[in-house]
Amino acid sequence: MKSTLALFCILCSCSAFAISKDEAMDFPDEAHPPPAEGEHALPADKMYGYDDGFYIHNHDNTFSLKFNGALQARYLYSSVEGLSDYQRFENARTKLFFTGHFIDESWHYTMGMLAGPNGTFAVDEGYIAKAFTPDTWMQVGQFNVPLFREFLISTTRQLAVERSIVGQYFSVKDTNGILAGTEQGPIKLTVSANNGYFEPTANEEQNINDEEFQNGTTYAFLTRLEYKPFGSWEELRDYNSPSDNETGLLLGAGFGYQRNNNTSFQDQEFTTATVDVSFLGSGWSTFAMLGANKDQLSDDPTVYGAVAQGGLYVDPQQDIVELFTRYEWGNGQEKENLSLLTAGANYYIDPKHLKLTADLGYAFTGVDAIWEDTIDGWRETEHSGQWVLRTQLQLVI
Repeated sequence: MKSTLALFCILCSCSAFAISKDEAMDFPDEAHPPPAEGEHALPADKMYGYDDGFYIHNHDNTFSLKFNGALQARYLYSSVEGLSDYQRFENARTKLFFTGHFIDESWHYTMGMLAGPNGTFAVDEGYIAKAFTPDTWMQVGQFNVPLFREFLISTTRQLAVERSIVGQYFSVKDTNGILAGTEQGPIKLTVSANNGYFEPTANEEQNINDEEFQNGTTYAFLTRLEYKPFGSWEELRDYNSPSDNETGLLLGAGFGYQRNNNTSFQDQEFTTATVDVSFLGSGWSTFAMLGANKDQLSDDPTVYGAVAQGGLYVDPQQDIVELFTRYEWGNGQEKENLSLLTAGANYYIDPKHLKLTADLGYAFTGVDAIWEDTIDGWRETEHSGQWVLRTQLQLVI
C-alpha cells in the first residue's frame, strides 16, 4: 500500500510530463451518432496515420478503419470487520476497438473486444449504424443500453476508478437489438427494442444460457430523453470539465420495460426508471442520479438507488490534477440501507492518453447482497466501516 501511495505522490510532482489541457481522453465505447455523410471523421488528405487513434482509408474515402485500445491496470485493497483483508493487482479491463465507415460516411461500424481480469476476450460492442440525416440514426447489433447515464459514459471517462456500485446494480452495459436516435437542437431521444437490459447482479456481462433459450424468451423496450438548455453536447459527453469548458446543463430521464418468460424459472417483469442531472462549468462538474427498479410479478419491494458526485480541477493553469468525491445510497433488501462515500484524485500525466487515479471508499453501513461488487472491492457484510482503497493507471491509444 505504501509503495502505491508513494507512486501517486511522485507522479503528482512530475507536472513536466503533462501536455495541453484542451484535449480529453476519448474512447469510442459510448453511444453517439455515427458521422453523417460529408462529415469526414478522418483527415481526407492522408490515407493513414494517427488522429485520436490509428487509421487508414482508401483513396476515395469509401472505406475507413480506425483502431483504439485501452488498458486499466489496478491495485485494490479491502478491509472490513469479520472478513480477512483482501488485496490484489489486476488488469481490470483491456479493450480493443475497431471503428470506421463503408460506402460513405453515413454507414458506420463498431467492433469492440473486452477482456476483464480473467484475460478472456469477448464482444463488448458490435453494431452497424446508418445516419439518415446529420442528426438521425439507427443501429443494429450489440451496444450500450441507452438508459442510465453512468453507463453511457465510457469507462475511460469516469471520475473514480470504477463506476458506482449502485450504478452497477441498475445497469447491464450491453444488449443485442435495434436502436434509433435523433438529436434536435437541445433535445436527444433514443429508443430501443432488445433482448434485455436489466439483470439484478453487479456485473457487466450478459451471457446466453442454452436452457433459457430453449424454454423461454426475454424482450425489452426502453427509451431515454435528454434536454440540454445550454452548453455543448461534446463537453457533456463525460463528467470532466477543464477550465476552458463552457457552463453546461443536461437533464435526462429514462424508462425501461423487460419481460422474462421462462418455463424453467419464475417469470419476471421489470420496470425501471431513472432521472439525472449533469451541471458543469469552468474547472468543475457535478452529477446526480436517482434510479428505481421493480419486478411487477414479485412481492419484493422496489429497489431505489441514488448517486451524487462532483469533480474539481485544482490547477486551472494546467488542468492535470482533479479532485472528486461521490456519495451512494440504496435501500436494503436483507440488511440496512446502503450509505457509501468515495473520494480521490486524478492525475493526467498525458490528458489524452495516460491517467493515474486513486480513491478511497468508506461504507457507513453494511453492504447488502444486492449491492456487493467484489470486482470493485466491495463485499457483502452486515458490519459498517468497510473501506476500499483503489489505484489505477489507465492508458488510452
